[in-house]
Parts: sequence; structure tokens; C-alpha cells
Amino acid sequence: MKTVSKAFNKPRVSNPKMKPLLLYDGNCGFCRKWVGRWRALTGDQVLYEPYQEVAFRFSEIDPQRFTQSLQLILSNGEVLQGAEAVFKSLESVIYLRWLNWSYDHVPGFSGLSEWVYRKVAENRHRVWMNRVCCKKH
Repeated sequence: MKTVSKAFNKPRVSNPKMKPLLLYDGNCGFCRKWVGRWRALTGDQVLYEPYQEVAFRFSEIDPQRFTQSLQLILSNGEVLQGAEAVFKSLESVIYLRWLNWSYDHVPGFSGLSEWVYRKVAENRHRVWMNRVCCKKH
């Protein structure tokens, strides 16, 4: 059961793709690394694009949202962000469906997930974060 507060601040786009489209920070090594992992898991079920290349097509989304968290544009035009976007994008992976279900149904799970997401997002450009998660080339 979703709470009413989760429905607020969710923009809708007028030109969604037929598949979910996950927009991420293409300048962030941490983000690119995780998107690569998610892409391997979701296959062709989810499209992935750096927001720097496609944000202009989605004027309904406040540009600041792109710098704060990834955005998932669903095929119905609804836009999700943060942990909710991650969990929804991984819904096609059978052993990870529990994340999206828990986000919607388990009390406290969405709040905790968004808090953890914010803390990671706030620190994603730190050198130690990239060193731990991303190989240097």
C-alpha cells in the first residue's frame, strides 16, 4: 500500500519510451559502474541514457532532479527517482523483485531506502567512493 506522500512531486513526461528509461549522471564513475551492472541484469527490459545527452527531451523534469538522483521514466510517463527508481528498474530481475515490493509494502523500508540512497548520492564523487567501486583505467 503506497502512502499518499509518495505520489507528490512525481512529474510526468508527455513523450515516454515504450520501455522504462533510466537517466543517470554520465560524468560520475560510480554511477556508470552501477548502471553497467544493472544493464547486465535487466537486459533489454530497461533503457539507460546519461541525462546529459537526453534531458533536453524531458522539459517536464526539473533539471535539478538530474543532479540529485537518477530518474526513471516509466512507459506511462510517470517519473520516479532515487531508491524507488532503482528498485522499479530492477523489477524485471526475478530475484530482486522483493526490493520494489518491500518499497511499496513494508513500513519504513521506503524511508530507509531513500535515506541510504541520499547518503550514497551525496558522496558519490568522493575519491574513496570511486576507488572502492570503480576500477581505474
